[in-house]
Amino acid sequence: RWAQPNRPRESVSWYEAMAFCRWLSNRLGYEIRLPTEAEWEKAQRDEDGRDYPWGYGYRAGFANVDEKAAGVGPVFLEQTTAVGLYPQAASPYGVEDLAGNIWEWCLNEFEDIDRTRPGGDAARALRGGSWYGAPEEAGASFRYGNKPVVRSLIIGFRLACASPISH
Repeated sequence: RWAQPNRPRESVSWYEAMAFCRWLSNRLGYEIRLPTEAEWEKAQRDEDGRDYPWGYGYRAGFANVDEKAAGVGPVFLEQTTAVGLYPQAASPYGVEDLAGNIWEWCLNEFEDIDRTRPGGDAARALRGGSWYGAPEEAGASFRYGNKPVVRSLIIGFRLACASPISH
């Protein structure tokens, strides 16, 4: 829906995100994949177990979420925003956009977090909340799951990879 090249891709099913990862891995010559929930949560929470990438408690203006409906801020943009628009909300690892903007597919199943193999039709985990959701959905502990065939304006994905540098 929003075709600007600096916005997250939305309306992508889990299967399509996995196919993109496979295509990019082949093109680059090293593994690109979706992050597991544990990896995703670690990137947002850090070692101190924070609620959000920036620390504890929601802060108005730190994420693209529906602040109006929740009564915690004046903003509801009703669309995705450019990647990196909230640099003040970067995690301690420097990872941006972990809170709000778009729900992100994770590699693992929702009900069985240890199952990361492709295939099947079990619900897959999503993390991070979206522009359409409440601030608490963007928190580190909030989990959501959906069928891997689902496409939605509030669902996209993030890539993960091991360092391609040889040891």
